[in-house]
Order: sequence, then structure tokens, then C-alpha cells
Amino acid sequence: MKKDEIQTFSYRISQANKTQLIVIMYDMAQEYIQDALELLPSDKDGFCRNIRQVKRIIDELSSTLDM
Repeated sequence: MKKDEIQTFSYRISQANKTQLIVIMYDMAQEYIQDALELLPSDKDGFCRNIRQVKRIIDELSSTLDM
């Protein structure tokens, strides 16, 4: 994720309520997946870093949401 995207997400998080945080985390996961797919053919380490970030987001959502 690029620096400007991180700043945008940081701003959105600072202004969000609890419900909006879920949507923001989902959006972040999508962004990391998109970044990972762009890196796949040439940069496997970058791909793995982005996938680890997606896993962290999903783990956080799973642990905090009451299913």
C-alpha cells in the first residue's frame, strides 16, 4: 500500500464509528489483495507480505465480530 493510501485510511479510521471501522478494514484487505496480485509474478516476498497483512485484517475481524 502506498503512503498516500495509508494516510487516507488513517484519516478514515480516525473519523469512523464502530460500524464504519468494519467497512474500512474490509476495504484495506481488498487493497492489500490487489497489491499482492500486482506483485505476484516478479516479487514473491512482496506478495507474501501483502497476504500476511490480509490475514491479520481477517483475523482481527474474526476475533472482534460476534458471529
